Amino acid sequence: MKLPSSLTTDRLILRPHTEADFDSFFSLISDDQATKFIQIPEEEMTREGLKSFFEEVLTSLESSSPVFGLAILEKGTHRYIGFCGLSELPDGSGTETYFVIHPASWSNGYGTEAARKLIEYGFSVLNLPHVDTFLVEGNEASRKVAEKLGMKNLGSTQHHEYQVPVARYRIFKESYFPDLP
Repeated sequence: MKLPSSLTTDRLILRPHTEADFDSFFSLISDDQATKFIQIPEEEMTREGLKSFFEEVLTSLESSSPVFGLAILEKGTHRYIGFCGLSELPDGSGTETYFVIHPASWSNGYGTEAARKLIEYGFSVLNLPHVDTFLVEGNEASRKVAEKLGMKNLGSTQHHEYQVPVARYRIFKESYFPDLP
């Protein structure tokens, strides 16, 4: 998947991570509220384990298959407030979008704004037919984001990264860009 050099919205900059982002990334991943609904391997929950993972992501940026994970920065302050990305599903059934916003920046619409930009990029640049997101039961904030984006709940399914069933939401390119021929 082609990684953008950066994407901007009215209030956000989405760009590949740099080495300087590690402390902010670690702080976000270490926050139990921020990561309540995502599964992180136990070995990555230490500073050393997460540093190793982070360095793999940075190294991938120089490869032909970069990890499509972007830092989310506030446009005015350049403050790191989260991360987001697109990921091809291992079963070949599509591409998912994901985001994690630091709790200090919740309730500002940043998750919706970042996910909207990723979906737009996926449809207009990557020519994806649809984009999915997977939500653990109880993740009401992300469910509201999915619905604001026009995603439809396809029901419960299994996901390769979760030990519990998750709800699969999807939006099709023609629903997002209804005026395309």
